[in-house]
Amino acid sequence: MALARSWNFPAEIKLEIPSMQSEGYGYTQKTYLIDAKGNRKNMRFRLHGRKDSPIINPAFVIQNPGLVDIRLKINGKTFNRGKDFRYAVEYNA
Repeated sequence: MALARSWNFPAEIKLEIPSMQSEGYGYTQKTYLIDAKGNRKNMRFRLHGRKDSPIINPAFVIQNPGLVDIRLKINGKTFNRGKDFRYAVEYNA
């Protein structure tokens, strides 16, 4: 029930880097869509979950990420790529 609620009523996303742009939540892919505009340093954003909009395994599609040295930090805790943090990079021709 909570997982379906996270998809149907996604948490609000707030971008913290002015050059980035949110394309909103893609309901068909169940992902947050972000255009990083070639940002080469940090991509920072926050999800604001609530009881009626829980955050459960969020997924992001980030277009134009610039450099692709991806690290994840949540509430000050760093997660390394592995079971709890997965990502893929797709290069378009």
